[in-house]
Amino acid sequence: MATLTRMYSTRQHSRLALVFGLLILAALVFTACSGSDEPEDQVIEPTATTAISTASVEPTATASAPSATQSAPTTQEASPTATAVPPSQTATPPAQPASTPEPEIDRSVVTYIDVPDPVDHLLAAAGELFVGSTSSGFLSRRSIPSGESIGSIRGGREGVRDIAFDGENLWTADLSASQVRKTSPDGTDLGRFDVKSPEGIVFDGASIWVTNKVSGTVTNLALDGSEIGVYEAGPFPEKIAFDGTDIWVTNATEDSVSRISQSGELLETIYLGVGRSTAGIVADEKYVWVANGFYFLTRIPLDDAPIREFVVGRISGGGPLALDDDSVYMGHRQGEDFGSVTRLSHDGDWLSTVIIGGDDPTSIEVIDGVVYVGLDVGAQVAVVHPEAMASGAPTVPDGVVEIEVTIEGREATVTGILTKPAGPGPHPAVLFVNGAGSDNRDGIFTWRQVREADHHHAQQGIATLRLDDRGIGMSTGKVLDTTIASRIVDSIDAFEFLKAQDGIDPAKVGLLGHSEGGAVVAAVAAQIEVAFVVSIAGPVAPIKDVLRLQTQRLLEADGSPESYVNSVLEDTAFAHNAILTGENLEELEQLIELGSVIIIAPDYIMADEKELVTIWFQDFLKYDPGPSWAAVEEPILAIFGEKDWIVPTEQNEPLLREILTNSGHTNHHIQILPGANHFFQPAETGSIGEIGTNPREFIPGFLDLISSWINDQVGGG
Repeated sequence: MATLTRMYSTRQHSRLALVFGLLILAALVFTACSGSDEPEDQVIEPTATTAISTASVEPTATASAPSATQSAPTTQEASPTATAVPPSQTATPPAQPASTPEPEIDRSVVTYIDVPDPVDHLLAAAGELFVGSTSSGFLSRRSIPSGESIGSIRGGREGVRDIAFDGENLWTADLSASQVRKTSPDGTDLGRFDVKSPEGIVFDGASIWVTNKVSGTVTNLALDGSEIGVYEAGPFPEKIAFDGTDIWVTNATEDSVSRISQSGELLETIYLGVGRSTAGIVADEKYVWVANGFYFLTRIPLDDAPIREFVVGRISGGGPLALDDDSVYMGHRQGEDFGSVTRLSHDGDWLSTVIIGGDDPTSIEVIDGVVYVGLDVGAQVAVVHPEAMASGAPTVPDGVVEIEVTIEGREATVTGILTKPAGPGPHPAVLFVNGAGSDNRDGIFTWRQVREADHHHAQQGIATLRLDDRGIGMSTGKVLDTTIASRIVDSIDAFEFLKAQDGIDPAKVGLLGHSEGGAVVAAVAAQIEVAFVVSIAGPVAPIKDVLRLQTQRLLEADGSPESYVNSVLEDTAFAHNAILTGENLEELEQLIELGSVIIIAPDYIMADEKELVTIWFQDFLKYDPGPSWAAVEEPILAIFGEKDWIVPTEQNEPLLREILTNSGHTNHHIQILPGANHFFQPAETGSIGEIGTNPREFIPGFLDLISSWINDQVGGG
């Protein structure tokens, strides 16, 4: 969110894991046609440090990638030979799950280093790259930049949770032994120190800090291993970073991060918002960056500037981050962008996304411009060469102009891009309205589907205005305070702004909305005069009914048995009623804990009891778009995807025909595109899980259908 609230207390949030179609698919997946770029960066260096002796040599490494289903190899503290694949060679890319097509990898700029175990942690220290795994107690030592094996050292009894470097020695978090180990780079065991449930570990320039997930604390160790203190750190502290002054930890179950002074005082806990489950964290003297939720990157300034949230690309679970002097790097672990790394500038501009394969990037290190990415599947380190990560931001096509805009609205300030033909005009124009949730101007997928669409329309003579939602990028406001009514206000403000721009024909300005945005544009057109209305995958039935059928169809598309589907539908109906009324929340929490309340999307929302009944959520659940559609008098184009189960076509397309017939509307064109999903990609089943493997393109004819219809209405083209 763009403006988040800092809580200067250790307020405990009682959590409810709301994993059902409404919150996720309505607020997050129900939205995927919008986006932008926008984080900022600098470096955080994980560092860490513990007495006995003996170095061990790395177990045998395999030169080819193990299958995705292969169990992790068992390693022993012996001295067999090791095989390395230097970055200059093209090694076998990581194996993919059986159902996932191998991604397109440019092997001239992405190479691989085979290591013995699935990779969880990388650390560049003492001129080497240390590779750790939670499935092995060894750290694999690799030379830089060749990637050749130097051997291995012990970092833990069974697995290593994290690694740090104090300038001389390595420190590792050994969860299985409840110890922190101090080891020299050559493998000499310098000490093992008892620390309860160690997870993350970092060096603050003078001492070692370790998160204790189970106890909700951090332990501070002197470099001789003696305990300086154990301090409160918020609920379930996991990842950890140092900004040059203070310690920052992610709170794994609370959608928050905590800031702790070097004296151990809990300075603040910053709640990031519903669904912003914290993952990766990095920091420097200016900003703290947190990867969270589905596709968000939160930037927390160390001065009094507002906290900002940026849409980057789909992640889940770990969301590894890294910083260098001018960029921030984020790994995409699941969803549409799995197996890739995105680089953004300090100003938040998207620079490049590189597909690396695998389905689980776990750790990133940037060394002299070379990006090393640990892969959980395949037991490899991907090596992305500098030319691949150089600026690859899409250029604006010839004959197209893009202009940054800021709209001072009645309730919020929103930012975006006006894309228009290069000629003087006047041009017809369209305001694009995002789907529900937290969307930016360009689209949540890394192929920036909204930007691509706008470039197409401009080449056909049509200008387009696309915006960051409230709470995203530099737009003000909060996502959870945004209702349908406030979205209508923002859209009307943006529409009037667009009409007044140079080169725009004010009599030929219309509306285009995707998903929930389709319902919003209908409501706007019912209130003010517009030139035309385009709805793509827009809901027509009451949202509560859409969500019920959405839940059923998505579960069926995933192959769930009928008995399970019926059980989920019953529990979801109970959940909807509890949220609408604020009653039976304890029973709802029990259902969630039992896993009975729908698990459709690839991640879940974590919510406070009070947040479950926010104005935004109740408003969304209660909304019925039908009356607005009945009131629209302007020309209407409505496009649905045959395999859209998020806004089910079988429910909404015939209802729209019925409503328009009953209202006497005559100038409308309604079309179902065969084989298209909710995002108008070519699809096999339309399931959520399939989105990540669908082609990163629109179904043929989709964009032409929109632009040609608009030009027919306004006499352009």
